[in-house]
Amino acid sequence: MIKTEISPEDLAEIEKICRARTESYQVVTRAKTLKLRHEGKTIESIAEALDVHKNTVLLTLSKFDKQGLSYALYDALGRGRKTEISDEDKAWITHIAYMKPSECGYAAELWTYKLLQSIYEAMQCMRDILVFLLLLRVHCISS
Repeated sequence: MIKTEISPEDLAEIEKICRARTESYQVVTRAKTLKLRHEGKTIESIAEALDVHKNTVLLTLSKFDKQGLSYALYDALGRGRKTEISDEDKAWITHIAYMKPSECGYAAELWTYKLLQSIYEAMQCMRDILVFLLLLRVHCISS
């Protein structure tokens, strides 16, 4: 049986998250789940009000009872697909995105995802060529 007793501190945090505009939709939905349960709503009515499956409600409540608020609201680290772009590459792409395409030799007035992707792929190709040339030079020097 899920008891879901919420401390005043946790309740204050939950209400803050429910009003937040910077939290993800999923986190806000989980916070609303806890708030509605605290208000005495049934699992079925919570699921209907939030337009989620009742198993989603049960999972959030169960996580809260087992390990507390943070565990119930946020996904564990290491879950999901691993990033394919390094932090350095993200910074470079962000830098480029703040520039106008015309400053980089393109006719477009605004960046598109496809255009930024083509620039990133070209950068990767250039990086691979430079590594190859450096390895070739080292091989030639050592021969």
